[in-house]
Amino acid sequence: MSQRAPTSSVIERAGLVLSGMGVLSLFTVRSYIENVPSTAPDITYGVAAFLALTILATLRRAPSWAPLVALIAVSFGYLYANAILDGTELGTVLLVVTLVLGYRIAPSEWRALVVGGLSLWTPALTLYSGARPLRVETPVAVAAVVALGLFVFLLFRRHSQNEDRLRRVGLGLAAIAMTSAVFERHNVVSSSVMAPDDIAAVVAVAVLAIIGLMPRTPPRAASVAAVLTLSVYALVCLANILGKGYNNDAVVAPHWGAELLLRGEDPYVAFDMREGLQHFGLQPNVATRREDGSLQTTLNYPAGAVLVVAPFVAAGLDDIRWIYFGEMLIFGALMVVRAREIWRPYVATLFVADTLLRRQYVLAGIDPTWSLGVAFAWLLSRRRILSPLLLGLGCATRQLAWFFVPFYLLAAWREYGPREAVRRAPFIGIGFLLPNLPFIFWDAGAWWRGMMGPILDPLAGYGVGLVHFELEGVLPNLPRGVYAALFVAALVFLLTILWRRWHDLPNGALAFPLIPLFFAWRSLSNYFVFVPLFAILRDPELMEEIPEDVVVTTRGAVELTRRAQPT
Repeated sequence: MSQRAPTSSVIERAGLVLSGMGVLSLFTVRSYIENVPSTAPDITYGVAAFLALTILATLRRAPSWAPLVALIAVSFGYLYANAILDGTELGTVLLVVTLVLGYRIAPSEWRALVVGGLSLWTPALTLYSGARPLRVETPVAVAAVVALGLFVFLLFRRHSQNEDRLRRVGLGLAAIAMTSAVFERHNVVSSSVMAPDDIAAVVAVAVLAIIGLMPRTPPRAASVAAVLTLSVYALVCLANILGKGYNNDAVVAPHWGAELLLRGEDPYVAFDMREGLQHFGLQPNVATRREDGSLQTTLNYPAGAVLVVAPFVAAGLDDIRWIYFGEMLIFGALMVVRAREIWRPYVATLFVADTLLRRQYVLAGIDPTWSLGVAFAWLLSRRRILSPLLLGLGCATRQLAWFFVPFYLLAAWREYGPREAVRRAPFIGIGFLLPNLPFIFWDAGAWWRGMMGPILDPLAGYGVGLVHFELEGVLPNLPRGVYAALFVAALVFLLTILWRRWHDLPNGALAFPLIPLFFAWRSLSNYFVFVPLFAILRDPELMEEIPEDVVVTTRGAVELTRRAQPT
């Protein structure tokens, strides 16, 4: 695999993405420690800062003030979280002083990465919260402290060049991500003895510490760190699934729909969420509400959501989260394998440190199949038929994939020309229709009403975006149409900026599509958790380029060559 020396701009971009993820983790983990819903307006501030830092990371060269924004956002996150949790004053001071000193001492291109690494150390919220009991065993707590020390030591140790520093610092980041994931797991599923993920995290931190302190870094140290990180992630997810059953309507919908389909019934006609919840032993209060307070009872996903799980349900699988867990492992492995060797610990860290990703798409059982369709559509963008078909199949499983379509066509236009963009559009439609067509013939009206329910039905406002301010009384009650207008305006703005600044936003086409949902009437947290991963999926300096991506037409070759060159 080809390697290239890391530039200052890519180091800064990686730091900004990690900082954004860290800010989001601080606000969400804080609420998980309290075991109560996030209180206003902190979660919305956290999501806004997370999205803003991710947007800055899509620029080929981020503004000089971007690391300072990251520092302010993370410092506020720590101060706020520790204040809410009655954290010790000494612990809070140590955290913020470490952040500021690290920022000041580090070379300018490393400042965002310093902030990003420290922001991911969410065990601080437990260790410095004297009013809460320590939920992990002592060896795990010690490993978390060692992980932080390893990161700081390797970051400021004398190195001959950026490349050597990058190799070592990645080991510290991976150690932080693993211990943070285990700490957070104990907020959901506790264990009275050392569980497999606890043991794995302690051993992995010890291994990474030994490797990091060697006089010379072994050639495959980065890959070893990434594999260890994903292994701990897998064990954490196993503990979550085994320790907690279904707890929301998002996982009930495809499972109950599949059972109805296997009985020979049209799930869009026969589906009733109340029956599904009762079947799986859940209370009606976990169902989505309409504005009048009644339950949303219809199946509200495209047919692919049901068809993906139906064969496994037919085979006797009684928990479809195992399917989604497997898909998430595929996504994580895909990210790591595609990363340049030196960047693999960073990519694995971003994946594992994404607390909401693990909570929503594994523990809660929200279907991540759409994300694989989107990812492979972009990775195989040279395939004129397969690529748009994959995007269409992603659209056929979850509505979130729909928002990528205009950005995909814009990217095809800029990279391969207008004719190619027009040519690909029908194949997206074909990919979408293939799984849905039987249900359209079965009862087109029921299919349409169910699938379009989240958009057309009068659902109650809910989410972590702008609407959260209204729900908590920070903003006055606004008509639902205002949120729709803001969403459309944000979507058009991002498409326009991407079109006009294409060469300056090499990762914008994948990072931007879900951001307008921050302004929507419903802006659930699961809408945004893939944003940082998509922001780096085709970064030419972080990821290996696939040979097929290089030439489709002369224009396409020129565009990709320009995009890969640092400025």
